[in-house]
Amino acid sequence: MSNRNLSPVDRFWSHVNKTDYCWEWTASKYPFGYGCFKANGKKFGAHRFSWILANGPILYYLFVLHKCDNPSCVNPDHLFLGTQRANMRDRMKKWRHVYGEKSKASKLTESQVFDIWKNKNSENAGIVAKRYNVSRSCIQAIWVGKNWRWLTSSFLSQ
Repeated sequence: MSNRNLSPVDRFWSHVNKTDYCWEWTASKYPFGYGCFKANGKKFGAHRFSWILANGPILYYLFVLHKCDNPSCVNPDHLFLGTQRANMRDRMKKWRHVYGEKSKASKLTESQVFDIWKNKNSENAGIVAKRYNVSRSCIQAIWVGKNWRWLTSSFLSQ
């Protein structure tokens, strides 16, 4: 029987490979790996469609998040609802965000941050800031461990 003759639910599950842990979406995907599914003329994220099948409708302002951190997973046991803020917090907690020199907004490299840290007690923040073409508050935030925390936390005890 052709996939076209299946109900949307049966067609959806025909594109899922159930493993012992994650249930992988095997059909088309969006650029960041999330599954894409079309039913009744409407496009859905495959993980959202899976949530709807298992739990019912989703309020318009909620996101379907992954406990497993696998964008192609549609296992309802791996999914939970959250706001945009919860989604961002979850991303930060799992270190999936762009940070440090990977960020296009960053003016400093990790190497420069180490050099800045070495000068913490020997130079004025304003002088160091001019050298690296950043603000004085940027230098001070590095020195107190507010910025570049993953690099500087090991130095805070020194």
